[in-house]
Amino acid sequence: MAFEVQRDSWKTQLRLTLPNLGDVEIGIALAGNRVQLDIKASDRTSTAVLRGSGNNLNRALQAAGLDLQGMRVVQREPA
Repeated sequence: MAFEVQRDSWKTQLRLTLPNLGDVEIGIALAGNRVQLDIKASDRTSTAVLRGSGNNLNRALQAAGLDLQGMRVVQREPA
């Protein structure tokens, strides 16, 4: 996990291995109440699941007082 804090903003990157999604890399940028996500999944199925969850995530963030400015979900390039 890496993070960077600047005045009124925050960025971090997470690498997770999840039981149903496999390896996922998530870049999170927060500025005030605005959130941007950059998500890289390990395969097509996980990419589709994560893209399909965008509306639910947006509603959860709104309920927490956050505004999802953008969410990019792509399949990670093979090493």
